[in-house]
Amino acid sequence: PSQMKSGYKINGGFIYDENDNEIGEARMMEYQSQEIYVAECAKYLDDEMKDELEDFKSLFMAEKKATIYLIATHLIQKHNVKTIGGERTREVFVYKEGVYVTGIDVLRQEIRALLEEQCSLHFCNEIIEVIKDRTVTDRKDFFVDPNFINLNNGVLNIRTDELAAHDPKYLFFTKLPIDYSPTADCPQIKKFLEDTLEEDAIPIVQEWFGFGLFRRYFIKKATIFVGEYDTGKTTLGRYPIY
Repeated sequence: PSQMKSGYKINGGFIYDENDNEIGEARMMEYQSQEIYVAECAKYLDDEMKDELEDFKSLFMAEKKATIYLIATHLIQKHNVKTIGGERTREVFVYKEGVYVTGIDVLRQEIRALLEEQCSLHFCNEIIEVIKDRTVTDRKDFFVDPNFINLNNGVLNIRTDELAAHDPKYLFFTKLPIDYSPTADCPQIKKFLEDTLEEDAIPIVQEWFGFGLFRRYFIKKATIFVGEYDTGKTTLGRYPIY
């Protein structure tokens, strides 16, 4: 593996130097165990190796069992895979644009793209099972700090008003489809509230709807809007959607 990073390459299960001279088979013969082989190869699974996806196919043709672990490592790193265990099935999630989404189909598609005609259902499933075993995550880890709100353009801390970039460390399943802008204003909504509510009720309603963004329900209350017919009650009820 160290030679591969220094200009050597793998093709058809054999290692060649920079002048295309064959120097040996790309097998794990020289290593004492498969685990050592996998550990050594994984050290060099950098961006350059990831860009040369055909190497996975060549490695797979040369040494299937060890390459299964290499492909699993590649996909885990690329997609920040998380697996939640269950009594009957295990759920696999991959990180995409700020949220974790169901990942089985994504992984299957990439495995087939990497191995092409060498990929069988058996080997595809085996790689996925390795990924599951190596990415077990407790479901409670997905309960992110309730002070964080996941938005289109980042993760907002409502305590500090700081917007952090999306990061796989924030284990969100959902994201609000809006952007946070600290200078944004909403004059039309403000005017509607002034025309519809008593002055002292406006901050209460604003706070109540803001509470809907908080991801913990600790205020055991409900709201009832009372008023004459056609005075804005339904529109007010739809206010959070707008």
